[in-house]
Amino acid sequence: AETIYTLVEVMSYHSKLPCFEAGVAGRLAGLRDRLFLNMPEEKVAASIRSMVERSYDHFGTTKYDQFQVFSNGIAK
Repeated sequence: AETIYTLVEVMSYHSKLPCFEAGVAGRLAGLRDRLFLNMPEEKVAASIRSMVERSYDHFGTTKYDQFQVFSNGIAK
């Protein structure tokens, strides 16, 4: 995860990519959060498990899975 973060950080330097137009610092901070880099390693597994449990059989997840089956033939 740290390697991915570092690659994005290097790519963002003087970047004209639209994803960085609103400001690099905020984007990088959000990426650190999404990659769990600000969280102690012993808490990461529990956080991921919680995310999976919240999304399992959630309306939005179910509809997205149905869309994938319909549009791309990707089964759940």
